[in-house]
Order: sequence, then structure tokens, then C-alpha cells
Amino acid sequence: QTQTQGNKDTTNNCIQVPRLLFGSVENNHNNGTTKDVTHGLVHGNGTTKPPKLKLIDRSISPMETLRWKYHAAWNDTRNFQQKVVLDLYRIPNDDELWKDHFNSVHRPSRKYCAPETPDNNGGSLIVGNNVTVPASPLTAFHYIGSMERYFSRPNDLRRNEKRYRQRSNLTFAREVG
Repeated sequence: QTQTQGNKDTTNNCIQVPRLLFGSVENNHNNGTTKDVTHGLVHGNGTTKPPKLKLIDRSISPMETLRWKYHAAWNDTRNFQQKVVLDLYRIPNDDELWKDHFNSVHRPSRKYCAPETPDNNGGSLIVGNNVTVPASPLTAFHYIGSMERYFSRPNDLRRNEKRYRQRSNLTFAREVG
């Protein structure tokens, strides 16, 4: 069954996904008495056997998702610019999204996407507010990472040392594991 553009239901065709910013602070609170480890799948050297779940040292992990564990508070303004999930089939052909230039990759349609908020709508996109905003079933983890990795894109004019320091020094929460 083919729908015509005029009959398309255009509700919920742009869903905001909150961003949670992870910084580059490593665990140094244990004074070296215990290792800061997490679980990871590890291949044995020179083996073709399936990987095994092992404890690995966070500080030497090449994976950003395993190395960094401290993040901004759920309502921190450094979590700005939510991501969106679009149902492109339900966006009419005359929307600005289909033009040569659109508003923002974080809000490609001003008509169908809610305005961006500087703090995940007061944090309610992540934890809900029990009134009008349900918690999102998804959260986009955004990793700043090490200084070397942050500056590895030489032509990205948005990146500078001041901005790195402002966004990398996050110690709000510690993920367990």
C-alpha cells in the first residue's frame, strides 16, 4: 500500500537522542593500590580461538569506550547538541531537510525536530521527568578521549586547547565495571 505525501502521519518522525559527554580523566583515586580494570573481549596472541572475557587495564585499552568512565552530569550543559533519529519516509518532500542546505545535523528539520537544548532538556531526556518528557531509550555516548586523539583531525577548526580543557575534565559519575 502506497501512501501519498498528504496522508503521511508526521508525528514522531524526528526523535531526540540525548548526548552524554565522557571526558579524559582517568582513575587516580586509588593511589596505585588497586588496578582500574574493566571487562573486555580479548583474543589470545597468535590464536584463532574465539575471544574470552577478561579483565583489562583501562589505562592501556585502545578502545575509547573501555578506557574512559567519567562523564558529565545528566543535566550538564556540556551535553549540548542532541542527536536525532529520523523517519525520512515520513518527512514531506517540501521540508528544508531536502533542500541544498539545512539547519543543522543536530536538528535537520526545524518543523519536525524539537529545538536543541543546552542540557538535554534539563536532563529529562536521559532520566525523564515523570510529567511530560519520558526518558529516552537510547543515549549517545560522546567521547572526548586523549589530547592526542582529540587533535588528530588537523583541519577541524572547532578544536583548540581551551575547548579541550573545558570538555575533558569530567568527573561526575563513575561507571561500575
